[in-house]
Amino acid sequence: MTDFGAFVELTAGVEGLIHISELSHERVRTVGDVVKEGEPVRVKVLSVDEDRRRISLSLKQVAEMPDYTGPEQAAVEEPAQPPKKRKKELKGGLDHSSFSLFG
Repeated sequence: MTDFGAFVELTAGVEGLIHISELSHERVRTVGDVVKEGEPVRVKVLSVDEDRRRISLSLKQVAEMPDYTGPEQAAVEEPAQPPKKRKKELKGGLDHSSFSLFG
């Protein structure tokens, strides 16, 4: 924690910063009023600057995000089946044997 925000370890060796302005919608006097060292937090990634090696995070915007409701990671979808071949040709349309894109 610093005077201007809190660093969050996202994964081993990768940290991002929650600026003090992104900690809460309320006025924050000190970072320690909102987060404690070692406390797990849920954050939103605001930006990634690869050149400067910086990741900006927000704690206050997480409250505005809906909870994830998609499929679980372990769920595996069935592979899509190929379309069935037609038994009869379609009527109408272009005769593709005489059609050319390049003249």
